[in-house]
Amino acid sequence: MSNPDYSAKMSIQLMPDCWEDDAKMNSLFAPFRLRGVNPIDWEVKMKFWCNMISQWCESNKKPTFSLDDIKLTFKRKNKTPACLDTVIEHMIKTKIALPKNQMFQVNENGWLSWSTKQLLRPVTWATKTIISTIIPPEPVFQGYSIIIHMESLKKQALAFLASIPDDCHIGSFSELKIASTLDYPLDDEVIHLLIEWLLSEKLATVTSDGQIYKFAPSANVKVLPLTESEISLLQISRTTKKLNEIMTDLDKKMETNHEAAKMYLRKGNKSSALNQLRQKKTIAYRLEKISNNYDTLIQLSETIKQTHVDAEIFNIFKKSLSTLKKTTKEKGLEENIVLDTMDDLKQALDDISDMESAISQPFGQQFDENELEMELFDLTSKADLGNDDGGTVSKPETSSEQKDKEKLAEENLPPTEIESASDMLASKMKIADVI
Repeated sequence: MSNPDYSAKMSIQLMPDCWEDDAKMNSLFAPFRLRGVNPIDWEVKMKFWCNMISQWCESNKKPTFSLDDIKLTFKRKNKTPACLDTVIEHMIKTKIALPKNQMFQVNENGWLSWSTKQLLRPVTWATKTIISTIIPPEPVFQGYSIIIHMESLKKQALAFLASIPDDCHIGSFSELKIASTLDYPLDDEVIHLLIEWLLSEKLATVTSDGQIYKFAPSANVKVLPLTESEISLLQISRTTKKLNEIMTDLDKKMETNHEAAKMYLRKGNKSSALNQLRQKKTIAYRLEKISNNYDTLIQLSETIKQTHVDAEIFNIFKKSLSTLKKTTKEKGLEENIVLDTMDDLKQALDDISDMESAISQPFGQQFDENELEMELFDLTSKADLGNDDGGTVSKPETSSEQKDKEKLAEENLPPTEIESASDMLASKMKIADVI
């Protein structure tokens, strides 16, 4: 029986250019001939219909279809394709598509797994072969059988995974369905298929009772098993949501009681007004208790989360410490070795300094500079007293001596005083030179 959800017409924009060519479409709608007669035409025709079915699945955001529905989808001028059964058989044979009843089987946890991974298949092959010779095999699919297009299933499953917010990757089927941000609706049957594909690819996991799912953070990371703390956080989150709804409802009731009390006062009915105020106080007391519980749960949730963060940081510290110790040991950076190396380096620098001092010493016989200065002073003093014949040693006048004489002459001193003053100046200059 045809399902109207799967028989939606494909958009005319997606139809090929040849869709309006009667001669071409009559050939494509006709049953397949034997492949060996004209293999090229057979391949072209098969590729055409495989692409059409794939486009229909993607455009309708549905990875499933049936033969009856797909015939109605591609109905043209009151004619349906007579070759689609061969197309679907080819898709199943080449694993482009699989019948739903052959794709999954119940595993040990009560959930579905890929039938292609059956471990008992080699064991039962001989038995099935014998039975098939006695009883005719059932057809691969019926007209109403649900067929799953594998590539479309993969694309839509990854899109569904990406549509779940980071803080909603753990939850029940209904919670994940609500959390999805896809801009097109998905029915429950399709969502179950998408989740099953994620489970088979280890991008999702589920508890043994099938009540809580956990999705991987992205398509590039395999999901980790559910932990008790994650389940506790989920339960706390659910409880706080319920408490928040209850507190919102109680706030509205208190406001209603307050307005009713004001109304009764305006009418002069004090007893009714007091009753409304009593109800308000009772609700306020209940609200306060619920609010305290809500705050406690929020604090507990944050503590659990912080514990996970602290544990991760501690593990990083441990790994870093182990790496540091291993590195220092491999590189020989032990305390004693480092201290010995620094002492050796200091001694080597001192030795180099001593060698540089020795190299800079002059070669040959060394003299005492002070003794030489004293001997030079003695020679100068003897030269001032004259030579061996008792005469005076005449010494050419320097320019400074000449200037001093000229200055004395300008002062109109007698020649003998000028000569005496000149001798005194000359003696002072000699002593200064010696010094």
